[in-house]
Amino acid sequence: MNNDFEIRNGVLERYRGLAPSVDIPEGVTTIGKLAFFSCRKVWEVKLNDNIVAIDERAFANTKIRDMIFPDSIS
Repeated sequence: MNNDFEIRNGVLERYRGLAPSVDIPEGVTTIGKLAFFSCRKVWEVKLNDNIVAIDERAFANTKIRDMIFPDSIS
């Protein structure tokens, strides 16, 4: 498993990487609260089709410019 992601029971709890473009792993179904908080180097996030929820403030204090939301998100 990629050490850039802290994932528990399908919830991405924290991203710790430095890549400007991030592909959310297939096993993730929820982006957890504050998962990307202050990840100032991330500009783009590619959500997978398994994502069904994004918790509040998941992307707070970031510089993300591009994100595509799949229809699966409720």
